[in-house]
Amino acid sequence: QISVRATQENILEEMLAKVKAQWQDAEFVVNPYKESKDVFILGSLEDVTATLEETQVLVQTILGSRFVGPLQAQVDEWDKKLRLFSDTMDEWPQCQ
Repeated sequence: QISVRATQENILEEMLAKVKAQWQDAEFVVNPYKESKDVFILGSLEDVTATLEETQVLVQTILGSRFVGPLQAQVDEWDKKLRLFSDTMDEWPQCQ
């Protein structure tokens, strides 16, 4: 029982580490706005959107596990961050 719990918690920790790593390596493409040299707009969001969707699935998978206990606070924080970022991404194109 203890071994199973530890193994499952380790798997969840690895999944959370994957989420963190993907966002550490994420880059936004920016393009100059018209002829301006100091104003930029976001370029293609396909890679960022794919990363967002993939990491949201991972976080939801972790949250759905009965072994999430020790990681609950960290995973809740990531869930909150990803939801906020998703909402921002939905609104951003309207601002450009």
